[in-house]
Amino acid sequence: MHMLFRFSMLLLLASVLAGAAPQYPFPQNKQYAYGQIFNPDLKKTETAIQQKFADWRKNWVTENVEIDGVKTAYIKMSDSKILRISSRDIAFGMLLSVYMADATNDAQSLFNQFMNFYRCFANENKEPKTCKSQNFKIMAGEVYEEDSALVRYAGVSNPDADMDAALALLLADKQWGSEGTEKYATYAKSLLQDIYENDIETGEKMHIKAYSNYDAAFNPSYSAFASFEIFAESGAALKDAWNTLAKNTAAELALCQDSTTGLVPLWCDYSTHKPVKVQDSYSYEEGPGFIYDALLVPWRMATAYYWYGDENAKKVNDKLAKWLPYVSYGHASYIRSYYKLDGSYLTYGKWDDLAEASGVGLAFSSTDKYDPYLETVYESLMNLNSKTARTETERILELLLLTGNMPDLTHMENTKNIATASVMRQPQMPKGTQDSTLKVSGFGNWVTKSNGFNKITIFPDSTKKPLFADNGMALVKAEMRVESSVGKECSGAYCDDRENVFSGLALYLDDKFQDLSDVDTIRMTLKTQGVIGVSALCYGKNDEGRRITYWENNLIHSSDEFTTLSFTIDDYGNKASMDKVKGFVFEPMMTPGGYASIEIQDIKFLNKDGKLAKVYDELKIDTTASEIKTVTVKPVPSNSLKTKVHVAGHSVSVSNVSNASRVQLFDLQGKVVLERVVNANEAIEIPRAGSYLLRVDGRFYPVRINR
Repeated sequence: MHMLFRFSMLLLLASVLAGAAPQYPFPQNKQYAYGQIFNPDLKKTETAIQQKFADWRKNWVTENVEIDGVKTAYIKMSDSKILRISSRDIAFGMLLSVYMADATNDAQSLFNQFMNFYRCFANENKEPKTCKSQNFKIMAGEVYEEDSALVRYAGVSNPDADMDAALALLLADKQWGSEGTEKYATYAKSLLQDIYENDIETGEKMHIKAYSNYDAAFNPSYSAFASFEIFAESGAALKDAWNTLAKNTAAELALCQDSTTGLVPLWCDYSTHKPVKVQDSYSYEEGPGFIYDALLVPWRMATAYYWYGDENAKKVNDKLAKWLPYVSYGHASYIRSYYKLDGSYLTYGKWDDLAEASGVGLAFSSTDKYDPYLETVYESLMNLNSKTARTETERILELLLLTGNMPDLTHMENTKNIATASVMRQPQMPKGTQDSTLKVSGFGNWVTKSNGFNKITIFPDSTKKPLFADNGMALVKAEMRVESSVGKECSGAYCDDRENVFSGLALYLDDKFQDLSDVDTIRMTLKTQGVIGVSALCYGKNDEGRRITYWENNLIHSSDEFTTLSFTIDDYGNKASMDKVKGFVFEPMMTPGGYASIEIQDIKFLNKDGKLAKVYDELKIDTTASEIKTVTVKPVPSNSLKTKVHVAGHSVSVSNVSNASRVQLFDLQGKVVLERVVNANEAIEIPRAGSYLLRVDGRFYPVRINR
C-alpha cells in the first residue's frame, strides 16, 4: 500500500513537470453556436493543420531562449534584416498554442515561453526584469536586438496584441487550468487592468487608442467583439467598461465601413470617418486602404458571430460578402491584399500575399444560408503558400476558426460535435443529352483536355465531345475539379500559363492555324462557376516566351444565369499575333484547385465594325443560325399530353392529333429543318441524325435520331 502511494505520487509529480493535460485537445471539431463553418473531411483537415503547425513551429519560431532566468520563445518579423519581434506575433503565438494543444506536442510549454517573452518586455520597463512577475503588464509593441541583447522599443504598445494576449491567457486557464505553477487567470486579470489603464481612452467617449501613447485614429482591427464579451464576463469590476467599449467600437466601425464594398480602412479618422494615413512611432507611413491589420477584420467579426451571434459583427461581414464574389471571381484566392475603399486595388507587387488575403472570405461565415464561397476559402487557406511568419500564423488561426477548431473555451456548452462533414462540390456529367453532331454558333469541334500539370476530373472526358442538347438549346458544357501542382511555384491569381497546353475546355477552329487578325471583339453568352480564364491557342508568344492572351482581364465572373460578355483584343502587339490561331481555351484558374463549370450558349468573333470576322467565310461556317433566335421553349413531357411522338430509325410519326396538323422540325440552333402539314400517324422522314425539337400544333417535343 505504501509502495502504491509512492508510485502514484511519482506519477503525479511527472504529470506536473510535463504540464497539465489539455481539457480541449486539438482537434475540437465543433459546430459553433452560430454561423456557417466548412470542414469537408475531418481527418484530412486534422492532419493538414497539425502539419502546418509543426512546420510553423520549426520554420518560424525560436524556442528556449533564456531571458532573466526563464525560457522564452519568439517569432522574428519576416521583413526585417535585423532581429525585430512584434507583440502581435507573440500574442498570436499564444492563441495558436492554446488551440493546437494535444497530448503529444507540448503546446503548453510553447505557450508559456511566448507568455514569458510577452511579460519580459513590459512597456513600462526598458530592461527585461519582469519575466517572473505575477503582475502582468502590457508589452512593448516591438523588441529589437541592440549590442547582442534584446531590448524593448520604447514608448508604444499595440492594443490589439495586448487584448489577444489577454484572451489567450483566459483560454489557457480553460485549457490547462491555473492550479499549477502558472496562474493564467490571475495573469489575465492583471493584464486586463493594465490594458484598461493604458490602451483605452476612458474619457467622454470611451474607445481603444491607436497606441498606448498615441491616439491619432481608429483601427478597425481592434474591434475584437468576442474578446470584449469574454473580458466582461471575467471580472465584475470592469464589466460595464468592456460592454461600453464594445458598443462604442461597433458604432465607430459602422461609420468607417464603405457602404458599397463593405471594406474598412487600416486607419479611420475619428471626425470624418474616412481613411487616413498615420505616422506612428515606427517612423513610417502606413497606407490608408484595406491593407495589413484591416485584412483581419472579417476573422474578428467571424469569431464574434460564431461564438456569440453578434449582430454588429454580422452586419460588417454580410456587407463585405455582397461585394466580394464579383471582384474575386467567386474564389478566395483572387482576393487582393490592398484595396482602396471603393474596391479598386493596387497593381501586383510587394503588397500581395494571397494566403493572408484569402482569409477575408470568412465574411461568409454569417450568411443566412451556406454559400459555396466558404469552400474556396478552405481550399485557399489549406493550399496557398504564405510569404511571412505573420501570414502563416494568421492563416492557421483562420483555418482553425473556419473548420470548427477554434471554439470559445469559456462556453463549450454552446457547441456541439460536427455531425456531418461539409460537402465539397464534385463534378458530374452535365444535364442534357450528349450529342457530338451538334454545333454551337456554327462550331462543332469542342473538346475537353488536361495538360498534365494539374490533376483534373472532368465531365465529359476527352473521349466524347462536350456538346449537349438541353431545354431546346445546343450547349457546350463541362464540369471539373482541379487539384493544382502549379500552386507550389506561384500564388493564386499570378500563375503564368504553361506553353500551349491547357486543362479544361477548348474550341478548335480547324486543324490548321487560322488568321484572326481582323478580330476586334469576342462576344460570348455563357455561365460559369469557379474562375475561368479565356485565352488563345496561338503560334505567337511574348518576349518572355510565354503564351499570349489577347485581351485584358481575360477572367470570367461567375454567374448562375447566362450572361453575354465581350472581350476586346488589345493593340499592344497582340493583334499582330492573331494571324496564327488554332483555337480558344476556357481554363480553370484556381491555383489551390477547386470546382468549376462552364456552359456556352453562343460565341462570336467580330471585327471592328461588329460584323462576323473573315474566318467564318474561310472555314465555310454556316452563320444563318446566328440570325435566328434560338428556340428556348421548354419541351412538354411526352406523358403530360395525349399527343404521342414515335421514333423508328429516321422516321417520326405523331399519334392522337387531328388531320392536317401543322408540324415544324427545328435543329437546336433554332433553324427550321422542315415544315409541313401531316395527318394522324403519318411518318416524317428526317434526313440526318441528331437532336431536334418537333413542334406540333404549337407544342414542342424533343426528338432524338440516332445514326
